Amino acid sequence: MTYAVLSILAGSLMAFSHWIEVLGFFMRVAGSKKGLSALGYSVHVQLATGSRLGTFLAFPMIGYCIDKKAESKIIILSLIAYCIVFFLLNAFSLVSNLQYFAEKAFIFIIKKINRIKVQDLMFEASDGFILSREHLNRLTITSSISYLIIVAGIFMTFTLSAIWHDYRATILQLGPIFTGIGTIISTTMFDPFASWIFDKFRDKDQAVLAIIHGRMYASVILLISSLGILYV
Repeated sequence: MTYAVLSILAGSLMAFSHWIEVLGFFMRVAGSKKGLSALGYSVHVQLATGSRLGTFLAFPMIGYCIDKKAESKIIILSLIAYCIVFFLLNAFSLVSNLQYFAEKAFIFIIKKINRIKVQDLMFEASDGFILSREHLNRLTITSSISYLIIVAGIFMTFTLSAIWHDYRATILQLGPIFTGIGTIISTTMFDPFASWIFDKFRDKDQAVLAIIHGRMYASVILLISSLGILYV
C-alpha cells in the first residue's frame, strides 16, 4: 500500500468519525423533545466517544507515513480526502430524513444499551421561543470557527512534522495547543449556546442543520486551503 493511499484512507476514516459525532446533535434534540435533555446529551457523548475509533485508527496511519519520511504533500492528501468525505456525508445529512432515524436510535440506545426505562411517548416539539435567523447564523458561525481551528490544528501538526522530520515528536506534542484554542471556543461560545437553543426553542432540528452547515463551510475552506498548498 502506497503512502498516498494510506494517507487518503486515514483522512477518510477521520471524516467518518467526525461525521458520527455531528449526528450526536440529533440525539440531543431527540432527548429535548422527550423532556430528557440531560440524557440526550449523554447519548451524544456516547456517540462521540465511540466515533473516536476512526481517529484512533487514522492517527497511526499518518504517523507511519511521517516516520517513513513521506513528503508533506502526501500528508496533505489526508486533509483533502477528509474535507471531501466530510462534506459529502454532511450533504447526505441535509437531504435525508436523519431526524426520524435519530429519534428511533435514541430510544434504542437508552432502552437496549443503557437499560433505562422510558415511557413510549411521541416525539413532539415542545413549546418555546421561535428561532430567528440571528440565532441560526450564530450557531453556524461558532460551529464553523471552532471546528475549523480544531481540524486545521490537527492536520497542520501532521504536515509540519513531515516538513521538519527531525523535530516531528516536538511538533506533534504542540498539536494540543492549536486544537485547544478551538476546543475553548467550542465549550465557551458554541456548545452552551447550542444547548440553550435545544432546551428553549422550537424548530430544534433546524438548529442542528445550521450546525451542519457551519461544519460544511469549514470543510470547504480547509479544502481550498489544502489544494492551494498542494499546488504551490
